[in-house]
Amino acid sequence: MRVLTQLIVKYLMVGVITVLVLPAVAAVTIGQALWAALAVTLIAYVLGDVIILPSAGNSAAVLADFVLATLMFWALPLVMPVAVSLGPALVTGGAVTVGEILFHTYLNASRPSRSGG
Repeated sequence: MRVLTQLIVKYLMVGVITVLVLPAVAAVTIGQALWAALAVTLIAYVLGDVIILPSAGNSAAVLADFVLATLMFWALPLVMPVAVSLGPALVTGGAVTVGEILFHTYLNASRPSRSGG
């Protein structure tokens, strides 16, 4: 149940940022932005939050989130009829990364303590 809650919180965060930023900087509809946000949420959760964050730390996870989100937004024209160039992908990826910094704080606070006591 904790993972589902984390995914919902992450999707809300990525979705709001993507809907506010991506249509403003690229030829993308709100619906397309929400689908892109869903893809970024799922892939970034597994790679950045489940694998990289616990093993390599916050800085590595934030960098991975930025690269991943930017590449995914830049690749949108491969999977849907939109026009997203590198500039808008960088802006949207950067905005999502700011949200990811806050999301990592939430994740670290919601993880069970490792103290053996």
